[in-house]
Amino acid sequence: MGGRNNENLVLGDGGEDPELPLAYQKAEKADDVCVPVHLWDDKVWALTHDEIARREFETKFGRCPLEPMRQFLLRRWSRSLCVSLIRYLRKAFRLRWWKNPAGKADVEAGRECVWRSMEADWWSWPAGTRIYFWRWPSPQRSIARDGFPPYFCGPQPQFCRPQFQEKDPVHAQKVREKLEDVRRKGYTSKGRVTSLTSFFWVPKGHRDIRMAYDASRSGLNASLWAPNFPLPTVENHVRGVMEHSWMGDSDIAEMFLNFCLHEELQSLCGVDLKGYFPEEVDPRKTLWERWVRCMMGLKISPYVTIKGLLLGLEVLLGNPLDGRNRMGWTKVHLSLPGSMDYDPAYPRIWKHNGDRRVIAPAVLSYVDDLRVTGHDEAECWGVMHQVSTRLGYLGIQMALRKWRPPSQDPGAWAGSLVSTEARGVAVRISLEKWREVKKIVQD
Repeated sequence: MGGRNNENLVLGDGGEDPELPLAYQKAEKADDVCVPVHLWDDKVWALTHDEIARREFETKFGRCPLEPMRQFLLRRWSRSLCVSLIRYLRKAFRLRWWKNPAGKADVEAGRECVWRSMEADWWSWPAGTRIYFWRWPSPQRSIARDGFPPYFCGPQPQFCRPQFQEKDPVHAQKVREKLEDVRRKGYTSKGRVTSLTSFFWVPKGHRDIRMAYDASRSGLNASLWAPNFPLPTVENHVRGVMEHSWMGDSDIAEMFLNFCLHEELQSLCGVDLKGYFPEEVDPRKTLWERWVRCMMGLKISPYVTIKGLLLGLEVLLGNPLDGRNRMGWTKVHLSLPGSMDYDPAYPRIWKHNGDRRVIAPAVLSYVDDLRVTGHDEAECWGVMHQVSTRLGYLGIQMALRKWRPPSQDPGAWAGSLVSTEARGVAVRISLEKWREVKKIVQD
């Protein structure tokens, strides 16, 4: 490994270093990183075994021969989305659904869903997305369409202090680009604003920045109530793998921005844009917009978005007894201390399909990071495909640029590194986390 420090290899390096193995690199990537298209192309071409025809086509036309097929399937998917929406509206509000006042909210939300989808390409969502609420189970449709209603435990704020403007021109330009992206996708909109929030930036990777939006300064967070909730740990992960298990990583794109902000909160989540877009307003006026999606820095955003994703994962898991479901299972096995068949090498409780030597596939979610497991590489690929397609069917974005292919030694998840091999399951921590622990102990 070129004389690299052994500590880096054993514990894992926290940086985006191309010389490091994939397992030791961070999952966090800049927003402008390209999608690893070759992962999908190679899987398709492995079925045909015709590399000569592939190279001839690419030489003659200058593009992958799969691109025309993707464009055709993308148009077909757009049409299917419109048909499913109209079918739902006809069933819910009868034939003249566009004139039924009871269906006005559904029609407007569905129109936005279709508009955003028409702007999508095969790999990303340039115009953003909105939850396809009509495809969710009926008890969750209104929540998927309008967002979770807030619970106030204090007076609503009226904060109107102007936004601080970044002085460094380089950083100011990056902030403007991030704000332009949010506005272009319609995550903020014009409307009544009674209180402002603030924003600032933090580094993301080595070249990019991440925008952080603060609802504490205005007092909004203090007036909202949100329950506590647990997050999975590496112990949850270890229960779902055994020796020779494979693991793959996928990521939810724009996790918070996938979910709508309830109407009651939108007027309290204003944002002052005058300092970054002075050309759009008269110097004597203001440029205020309001959030219509769950913003980072809002007290209830983690709870409502993680809850919304978990509801989506329930749909994703499907019927466990369906033979076509890659995440199906038929039995639950107990390997408890004191029982006749207790084996400490196996989890205490695990699911299987009749073969007690193989754990059924699973998907674990740590906020927007998804870890998929399978008993071999092919099954892990299949489960990752099911996760991506079914979440996309519900209108939840997937960040394909952050996919990491199946491996027995993948990167960090929930702050730890898990690997599987013939000797069993091993858990390690990243070098970055190890350094933080040493610093705390030394201090």
